[in-house]
Amino acid sequence: MKAWRDFNRKVGANPAVGIYHETYLVNSGHYETMYVNMPVYGLAKASEHVPITAELNSARQRLRE
Repeated sequence: MKAWRDFNRKVGANPAVGIYHETYLVNSGHYETMYVNMPVYGLAKASEHVPITAELNSARQRLRE
């Protein structure tokens, strides 16, 4: 909340600055996220962490499309 208050105080209704929010509906199993040199985080933590191996070297192999 502090960040929003700071943003609104500094930017206000200045037409030179804008923000946007997008929402996507994604079917289960039809997405991937990649993390390098990071702990299990984000979607990998919320769902399943699958390390990339030689057998799973391409997105097609990983998503089994």
